[in-house]
Amino acid sequence: MLLPDEVHVWHVPLSLDRALLPAWTRVLSVQERLIAAGFPSERTLHLGDVCEMTRENYIAYRSALRLLLARYLGHTPEELIIATDAHGKPFLDTSTGDDLFRFNSSHSWGHALIALTRRRSIGIDLQRIDPSGAIFSIAQNRFSPRTFAALQALPIPERLQAFFRLWSLHEAYFKYLGCAESWKDVTILLASSPGEPAILQMPWEQDSCALCEIDPGLPGYTAALAVTGPQYRLSYWQLPVTALAR
Repeated sequence: MLLPDEVHVWHVPLSLDRALLPAWTRVLSVQERLIAAGFPSERTLHLGDVCEMTRENYIAYRSALRLLLARYLGHTPEELIIATDAHGKPFLDTSTGDDLFRFNSSHSWGHALIALTRRRSIGIDLQRIDPSGAIFSIAQNRFSPRTFAALQALPIPERLQAFFRLWSLHEAYFKYLGCAESWKDVTILLASSPGEPAILQMPWEQDSCALCEIDPGLPGYTAALAVTGPQYRLSYWQLPVTALAR
């Protein structure tokens, strides 16, 4: 059960038992199966190949999303119609879902987070920290001048993790908005102390978004959650490996 003041965040490890792939695939829509076919299969990868999303991981990710939504809503996973709006934000078609039910999800290198709530806009993001990226040129091009200046002001050993923490916060916020505003128009700063919300400044009217970092329980990853607030109860759940056995 999901009460109106609750937000549930589920961690889904995507490296589940591949023997269950046929069962997972059967719950997907035709469109999801076509998308899955566009990713490389693990069987075709060679030693040393780098691939953030494989076909098998995508199937596990989407079937886990369907399984969770179905359990909360009392449907079978196959019945759900997951649509996207003009900006690509997913939502449940009211013919098979609850029009007050909201969800968002994110995946990164073998893991996914799925956030569920009612009557609240929501956005979530998960990032694996990658030390090989050109973080400063990316930050200068994407972040607001004030956000970039704050990143530059940090001691050098702290900048890499801070960049990905900020990136997660931006992704979660703009997924919450569900629109294509420029990142440079919004200033997001890290919280002054652990557990506090991030500092959020935008040129339009301030809404009631609560933007904060969350601990995904995954070393080397950052995560953030944006949700209509400020008062809500957050619970963190782990999807068991056996949950997708059908």
